[in-house]
Amino acid sequence: MALRSSFDDTARADRASAVLAIVGVVNVPIVKYSVVWWNSLHQAPTISKIGRPAIELTMGWKLNVILLGYMLYFDANL
Repeated sequence: MALRSSFDDTARADRASAVLAIVGVVNVPIVKYSVVWWNSLHQAPTISKIGRPAIELTMGWKLNVILLGYMLYFDANL
């Protein structure tokens, strides 16, 4: 939206926005699979593994408590 509003000519703005959207769509699988492809740079998947998650129990319960608190906080503020 910021890119589109930075042009005076709407045709050029539409074209630039479309190019940015295509680049963004191409980037989505790269970001998703970067954990698997470059595992020396990133931690391996621990929560979203199929089967039993590899996250340690001491970290897992804390993560679940924080997620529950986050959901309850925003549910109460709706």
